[in-house]
Amino acid sequence: MPCRAGAREAVMGEEGDVFPCELMFNRGIGNVREWGYDLPGLMRGDAARQFIAWRRRERCVCTHECNTRTMLLLRPATLARILLRTARGKSACAGEGFC
Repeated sequence: MPCRAGAREAVMGEEGDVFPCELMFNRGIGNVREWGYDLPGLMRGDAARQFIAWRRRERCVCTHECNTRTMLLLRPATLARILLRTARGKSACAGEGFC
């Protein structure tokens, strides 16, 4: 499944540091306090856009359960395709280029 980190989800630490992915604490995108507590603005900022560009370029995929749940909820067609393939006894990910 294509990753949505930095676009549809983020993680905030106790000091207000925001990370696009809870598995990438080395790639912070800013501090919500420094943005006047404007999380949507921070998520549209340069650091977030740079992370999203990196994520797309690297074709980042994730099987972390929290991220996977978000990806499925925000892309119902993907969930439907996986369920249909599973019901037909096929691999849920075969030939899809993700998973």
